[in-house]
Amino acid sequence: MEKQMFCFQCEQTMGGTGCTGRAGVCGKSAPAAKLQDELTGALIGLARTATANAPTSKTNRIILEGLFTTITNVNFDVATIQLMIDKVNAEKMLFLQIVPPTMMLNKFGTTMKTSVL
Repeated sequence: MEKQMFCFQCEQTMGGTGCTGRAGVCGKSAPAAKLQDELTGALIGLARTATANAPTSKTNRIILEGLFTTITNVNFDVATIQLMIDKVNAEKMLFLQIVPPTMMLNKFGTTMKTSVL
């Protein structure tokens, strides 16, 4: 069997080790699994970026919607998942526009001062 996907997002995974092939046991396609992984990464990026400033209620709502979108057996529509990724990235860009250029987030998500050359 050709490995087109690797998904271990639910309790239904083959042998408890993850689904591979063209689709998961739950019916999720390889493209949907890939986009859900991308959405998870985008959500982590938004959460880290938002820690430099106070997240808004809109930010919190987007994070909740994004997490719900990744729950297994809820949404396998690739267009909807892509729209959620775009929404998360747009919110992240709003935070990046207001973070002072002398502030960065370290790998733990906390701010640290940097020098400007």
